[in-house]
Amino acid sequence: MAVIKIKEDIYFVGANHWDRRLFDELIPLPDGTSYNAYLIIGNDKIALIDTVDPQTKQQLFDNLNQINIKKN
Repeated sequence: MAVIKIKEDIYFVGANHWDRRLFDELIPLPDGTSYNAYLIIGNDKIALIDTVDPQTKQQLFDNLNQINIKKN
């Protein structure tokens, strides 16, 4: 998924996981799922709200790189 700027300093940075077939090992997901992750950039700190399944972590990292968020 692409980065979506919601408003100044708030971004959607989630990922799609079209190959996932079950949620919590019980609920079928015939069309896969998506993960909603948000980045909030404050004056002193940055908050990442929620993340993604480890299988889609590269999508999250790519999204963070698009807005120049680097691991310290």
